[in-house]
Amino acid sequence: GPAFTWTMKLKPAVLAYNTMENRITGVTPYFAVFERNCVLPLDLIIQLPSQMDPMDHLGDPTQYIVELRDHFRSIFNYMVENQDTYIARETSKPDRTADNQKVMIGDIVYYYSHRAQPGVPQKLQ
Repeated sequence: GPAFTWTMKLKPAVLAYNTMENRITGVTPYFAVFERNCVLPLDLIIQLPSQMDPMDHLGDPTQYIVELRDHFRSIFNYMVENQDTYIARETSKPDRTADNQKVMIGDIVYYYSHRAQPGVPQKLQ
């Protein structure tokens, strides 16, 4: 049924979302959390060259932690810089809110009412 189809599509959809570069931050959510790109089964078959050999950090754990912190700091700074660029670009666009629009008699408009509707679950309001 539809529920089975939906649950079967959820994992690939989450993988696609987590491995797609965010247009605002400039990095994938996976990269932002794990400090590396996601390794897919195809990557294991083709054996793509890695950017960093994990065996390099077996010697000094303190050095590894310092480098890890620095990597996450640089990822964070990169994301903030891209986000600031996006915000600046969006704020320079013309305002599309209702403040700059003229409503005439007979126009169809939407009205938002924050009142709860009896008999309708809050989640659906």
